[in-house]
Amino acid sequence: MSHLKDLDPDMYNGLVQLLDCEDASSAMLNFETTRTTMFGETITTELKTNGSNIDVTNDNREEYVELYLQHTLIDLVRPSYEAFKRGFYKVCECEVLEWFNANEVELLICGSPTLDFDSLKEGARYDGYEASTDREGNQVSSSQIIIDFWDVVQNELSSEQQRKLLAFATGSARAPINGLKELHMTITKAVESEQLPTSHTCFNQLILPEYPNKNVLREKILVAITHATGFGLL
Repeated sequence: MSHLKDLDPDMYNGLVQLLDCEDASSAMLNFETTRTTMFGETITTELKTNGSNIDVTNDNREEYVELYLQHTLIDLVRPSYEAFKRGFYKVCECEVLEWFNANEVELLICGSPTLDFDSLKEGARYDGYEASTDREGNQVSSSQIIIDFWDVVQNELSSEQQRKLLAFATGSARAPINGLKELHMTITKAVESEQLPTSHTCFNQLILPEYPNKNVLREKILVAITHATGFGLL
């Protein structure tokens, strides 16, 4: 039921009401379901043998819900899932996959959905901007533009804007399995101070001009990450 709630909240609510109501027969349902395809074709499917002639009552409503979930969440998607499964295992067939559950496999393939920009800052490197190494071996910069950059990124950008910035600089809006620090993003000083930030996503390299103040920096970053599609990525 929780999966159906994500897929079709209205139908989820309807089934919950069906299970909780005093008289399920008042819903005037039988053991069949109707759907409309993307081409406008109406398809009616019996959920069990002779289902069109079996009314849903208090005695069989739980069976109806189970069969509906089976049909909607498993039977209808089985052909597409089997095709995806064949393609997936052609590329990723490996005994190691059997060691993980579904959530862990997603983490391995897609990375972590949680963005820790403190970690990204710890792993950052600097090219053209003044930098030194702290006790933990991380690079730190005393350049005002770099200080302002991290202040804007960590404290002034929304979560969605942070994701756009990460995708702009690295090509992905997800964190690798070991966290953003592992990206070792390089912030390189640009020659021209009037241009927008650009990037080399293959190298996790952000090319950042030395803007005159934080307000200009914020404005340039927002323009770059908002209008990055089609240009600005080198």
